[in-house]
Amino acid sequence: ISVELYHVANASAEMQYHLTEMFSASGLVLNGIRTTGEWDVIRPSLESFVLANAIHADLVATTDAEGLVHFASLTPGLYLAIPKSTAEALPCSFHPALIALPGLNGDGNWQYDISVAAKYTIPTEPEEEIPFRVLKLWKDGDDPTKRPVSIEVEIFRDGKAVEKVLLSEKNNWSYSWMA
Repeated sequence: ISVELYHVANASAEMQYHLTEMFSASGLVLNGIRTTGEWDVIRPSLESFVLANAIHADLVATTDAEGLVHFASLTPGLYLAIPKSTAEALPCSFHPALIALPGLNGDGNWQYDISVAAKYTIPTEPEEEIPFRVLKLWKDGDDPTKRPVSIEVEIFRDGKAVEKVLLSEKNNWSYSWMA
């Protein structure tokens, strides 16, 4: 399986993230995230940004016979790994992973040799519906006073409007649906 690696942000000595040039236009705020749920929002946002902007991976490697892939000589920062499996290769789909380098080990010490186990989904029946999500990202210096109370988003399918949704702070400026 081919794995694409994207260098999303550099890490300072204080472990503050600074978006790389390729990801600076994403408008994502990476510092201050404390929960897995918050990172779970960032991961698909980054993957969508990569796809929407046709960003080329910094590194690409293929798994070996044991299904392992290795990337060496990485600088401290945040990386997005996107496995690219095909139905012909394996009957499953892999989820992108965010990797912080260095990471903290169980003793609270910085660790530069990081191992990540890819999460995957094995379809039990043919997928008829595809999940979609819209997420509003703000470029306002993280100042909520500059934001409206809500925005209306119109969802199109095959060139025709099918639904209007209201995004606000109440729904974390996002909406998900199946199509």
